Amino acid sequence: MLKGVFCMRLHTAGTVLGWLGCIVSFVGIIALSAVLINVDTIVSHISISPPDQDAAHMIIVTACSIGLAILLLNFLSSVLLVLGTMKNRHLFLLPWLINSGIGLAYNVIQSLVGLSLVAQEASAGPIVVYVVMSGLALALNIYIYYGILSLFKHIQSIRDQESRVVLQPKAVHQTDSYPNYVKL
Repeated sequence: MLKGVFCMRLHTAGTVLGWLGCIVSFVGIIALSAVLINVDTIVSHISISPPDQDAAHMIIVTACSIGLAILLLNFLSSVLLVLGTMKNRHLFLLPWLINSGIGLAYNVIQSLVGLSLVAQEASAGPIVVYVVMSGLALALNIYIYYGILSLFKHIQSIRDQESRVVLQPKAVHQTDSYPNYVKL
């Protein structure tokens, strides 16, 4: 397990990544909401024939609605990441880990599909650039995921130790008497 992420302690990295996720999700929610509000204006500015405008309207509304739902889930999981990190509650980190795990799987599939599409139509130069860029992005996402997973395991071990201390029965040699410094 990692001891830090990006030269920060795990708790600091969890808080920073959670706040960054909240900010990015909030800005995305505002942007997609603005697109949904102005979808008629956007469709009228696209130079397509009138029968196709209904289809374009439906595609934009559907895509923005799905994106809005994903951004709301990202926002909630980022808020829970911040709260879980600050309060040392490992179960609050689970929504972020599940959400990011699904995102990682999607990124791997997207990279493979993109690579196959680029390989069919391009020469070796764009293929190498695509492989390097998608590989770096995937490696960064895996590193961040592994860092938050390390934070999850760290908080979980701390909580387990605290629960063992609290639930630990009294030792046999202890008695219910006053401490030694009180006795005269």
